[in-house]
Amino acid sequence: NGLKLYDFVKNKKMEGIVAKEKNSIYEIKQRSNSWLKIKNYLVETFYILGYIDEQNIVSLILGECNLKQYIFVGKVIMSKKNNLYQKLLKVHKSKLYFHNYNESKAIILEPKLKCQVKYIERTKNNHLRQPVLM
Repeated sequence: NGLKLYDFVKNKKMEGIVAKEKNSIYEIKQRSNSWLKIKNYLVETFYILGYIDEQNIVSLILGECNLKQYIFVGKVIMSKKNNLYQKLLKVHKSKLYFHNYNESKAIILEPKLKCQVKYIERTKNNHLRQPVLM
């Protein structure tokens, strides 16, 4: 009944399921193929409000618009080899202010681009937990 259980987990917005082989034992401080985490990722589209460029990776600054105000929800990393990187470089820089984010290394952009991100949940301060760029 694994699919029914997974549907239940999704409907209740739970984090996921830990599945194991019936006769396996828990191995302390070791990963095992006998135990699997099946995560219930949430997927949403967010504005790219800027980025931080560090060597071979880029941290995208993500936000959403609420009542005509942009709100920071987190960062997600990507490689400079991602096609999205070239699009970022073409977007005009901005002095856009979003009230819950301030980092001096950030290059703030006009909110023209969006991206899809999967994540586990939102924290108490509405930030994405374990975000992954899709």
